[in-house]
Amino acid sequence: QSSCSESRIQEDYLELLTLLLPSARPCQHWAVDMPRQVVGLGSSCVLLPCSFTLPPEFEPQLDRSCQAVWKRGSWSRTQVFHSGAAANLLQGNLTGNLQERDCTTVFYNLPPHHYDDYYFRLECETLKFNFYDMLWMNVPFPPLVTPDALPKPTVSPFRLEVEEGSQVTLNCSAAAPCPSEAPVLDWSPGTLMSSVMSFSASHLHNGATVSCSALYRRAAVDTELLYETSLTLRVLFPPKNTSVQVDPPGVVLEGSSVSLLCESRSNPAVTHYSWFRDGQERTEVRGAILVWEVANHNHSGAYHCEAWNQLGQDKSDTFQLDVQCEYMTLDVEKDNFRLKSLDSLSILYICMLLVNRSLQRRYCQIKHVFVTVQLYFLPHVRIPSIFCMCWRFDHISVGIFSFIRDTASVSYESIICEAFRM
Repeated sequence: QSSCSESRIQEDYLELLTLLLPSARPCQHWAVDMPRQVVGLGSSCVLLPCSFTLPPEFEPQLDRSCQAVWKRGSWSRTQVFHSGAAANLLQGNLTGNLQERDCTTVFYNLPPHHYDDYYFRLECETLKFNFYDMLWMNVPFPPLVTPDALPKPTVSPFRLEVEEGSQVTLNCSAAAPCPSEAPVLDWSPGTLMSSVMSFSASHLHNGATVSCSALYRRAAVDTELLYETSLTLRVLFPPKNTSVQVDPPGVVLEGSSVSLLCESRSNPAVTHYSWFRDGQERTEVRGAILVWEVANHNHSGAYHCEAWNQLGQDKSDTFQLDVQCEYMTLDVEKDNFRLKSLDSLSILYICMLLVNRSLQRRYCQIKHVFVTVQLYFLPHVRIPSIFCMCWRFDHISVGIFSFIRDTASVSYESIICEAFRM
């Protein structure tokens, strides 16, 4: 290889050397720095970042006469741009300063479905050199532009997990291959036209999706392209909206199955629950569900639950559970009877019939029932009541009666028997 001091050779020889012997560079100090690939949008422009180095002894020849030349094709090396020419195959502009070793160039109105290798050549009055390293330019065909042409915007951080109340800042960046037609960044939700969005994290944001979109406007064809990327927010918060639900809903009848369910919203999930009845904690129950297979009046009371996770706890409102009789929704049940004859046996029959009817059903477990028998005789004439007290012993009713007078031969209008729940 030639040394740097021997590199003052003819232009044709240098060009032939870089074409035929790409692995044999004339000097290690000759180098160009540019990306391996640039993706552009058809009918838009594309920026080719470019800088170069050269041996120190050639720096004096790097003067105002220097021009940038771009060639395409690994074998043909067709010249497509010369910074000093008025017309080129590709219209563009040298934005860099060659005297500062900046060869950055912009190409305008790129044709669609355009891809090839691009090589940079430096041309000065006394210095000409073809750089070996190449750049791959890709301008996809319009149907491929939207999914493939440019990368989606980048949102950082790409994962987000914060506690409720934390201040969150999201950054969005998007590729800008054409400086004069840079994309417009937009956040969704929201109308913030900026690459940075800040907000205070709330439990309402948990699971929400934040999207950043980049809108590219192509002035040459008056069209737009939209690229979008999304981020799912994960906000950590203690239990909230804790409540007690009863299953089945409605009236709870004695002897039926009933469940109380403690519901709460939290992130992370609830780790344990506490149940309270009439203000006292029920330490034997720690789950979300409180179940009675056979409910009775002893289960009635004011219930609430508490839900806990690593970040705190929340308490539900109080739920009043009232276990009621299956056939009695009021305190008093009434039955009316009419008899063809009136005697003490008939009165006893009425009392026993009424008491047994109540006690033999799935009736509330009560200690005793008072039954009052009222006799109505002639119109507008009422005698004092005859009382009957009945007790229940293993489904056997016993009646004790006291009569004010013998009623066997007295005519009557009606007889009414009333059962009162104690």
